[in-house]
Amino acid sequence: MMLGLLLVSLATACKVSLLSRSPTGSPGLSHSPKLETVTLTAQSGEQQRFAGFGISQIVSKDYAKLPQGRRKELSQKLWQDLRLNTLRLWFFMDVYAPTPGQRQLQSMFTEPYLQLVRDAQQTGQLQNLLLAPTSVPKYLLEKRDGGMRLRREKLRDWADTIADFIQAVRDRYGITINVTGIQNEPNDDHLNFSKGEIAQAVKQLRRSLNDRQLNSVKIIAPESANADGYAESLIDDLKQDPEAWNAIDGIATHSYNMAATPAIADRVRNTGKTYWQTEAGANGPEESGNAMIATSMAARFLNDVNHWVTHWIWFIGAAQADPNDNATRLMKYEADRPQRTWLTLFKKYDYLQQLSQTFEVGATFRTVESSLEGKMVWTYGKKPRINGAVARNPDGSWAIGVTNFTSKEGRNTQDPHDQTGYPTQAFSVTIRIAELTGSRAMPFQVWRSNAQKGNHKQADVMMRNGTLTVEVQPLELVTLRSQP
Repeated sequence: MMLGLLLVSLATACKVSLLSRSPTGSPGLSHSPKLETVTLTAQSGEQQRFAGFGISQIVSKDYAKLPQGRRKELSQKLWQDLRLNTLRLWFFMDVYAPTPGQRQLQSMFTEPYLQLVRDAQQTGQLQNLLLAPTSVPKYLLEKRDGGMRLRREKLRDWADTIADFIQAVRDRYGITINVTGIQNEPNDDHLNFSKGEIAQAVKQLRRSLNDRQLNSVKIIAPESANADGYAESLIDDLKQDPEAWNAIDGIATHSYNMAATPAIADRVRNTGKTYWQTEAGANGPEESGNAMIATSMAARFLNDVNHWVTHWIWFIGAAQADPNDNATRLMKYEADRPQRTWLTLFKKYDYLQQLSQTFEVGATFRTVESSLEGKMVWTYGKKPRINGAVARNPDGSWAIGVTNFTSKEGRNTQDPHDQTGYPTQAFSVTIRIAELTGSRAMPFQVWRSNAQKGNHKQADVMMRNGTLTVEVQPLELVTLRSQP
């Protein structure tokens, strides 16, 4: 999805879970007998290596009004406090190339846009600038096969437009875009790909980049709005063309109602390709303390990394307040307000910070399955009650994340068209890490976020024989990390 002028590309109350030794010496949990028990089992064997978190941004006159001190605070909270390393830059092709052969760099790369990128760079955290092409000029399109398609004779013009922009930004501003998509959400009506066309597109883009000595710029595709059958068909088209598959660094989808699935994971597993989730988001109003949106975000992250995702990007980091659409943002700012009240962090900021301090860049994930909902797939239909992921960080510590997506708004129905969660229910969740079976007792730090508390540290719990148990309340994120 796309909002704003320029976007830069790239929960209820809980009580502390008190673990004690049971008479048998294994971890025991003091809890209400009404708690349902769930076991999450992390299988042996390394899966994908995590490459980090990222965001998009809105660039507008409101950002330009922020004084340097406020911009610095904003950058600190995003890039350093959240440990982000990827910035997604929106590229409006029709603004840059309004007529054939015309290039208007300054119309696209305005001063606020340039300032925002440099503010992010100055934090020292930024590793990836990811370009998200969108708004293809109409003169490159035609209506064909039931949708808007690239004119076959204009394929090189389309690819050259993207490559020209990447080169111009580098040569004029010294800013290196090191990754590019081919089209934001190609299932959207303004540009579809028919069978085989996406392979031709990435091959031509690779040639256009190489012609400009931009060989190191990586290509990812298709960036579909959902991990669905359309995304699967586009990825299959790429895999069936060896030159096209060779031309891309990785695949990409978005994470909304239909996040990463086993079917998509199977297409990238053990291929040597990365899997970028380049846009997770929410829409509509949001007030402080909204744990429903926050838990949905965290559950999708756990789902995605449990299905081979290597890069994970939230839609908008911070933007001017919009009462009708604050849910898109981790933070809202109000440029004209006093210092104490100009910036508001939404609840999902706490959840993302908790995840980023648990799962480090370089963490290797394990496949996790649930005794309640199997692979815990966040896709069309009822959403999983419990979602979980397990990884080992580069420092040797083990990282665990668990969400409980049940709420008062949930409905207890098996209707496949129902997109809600289930009614409020607390769970006793046992995590088993197969590789730690028979290992010595191991302490884990515990952190919780819910509607009342954000990223709140609690008493350590002990893992014994590769197993520990925690209580997870509705709309709550619990993360655990062992000592290295």
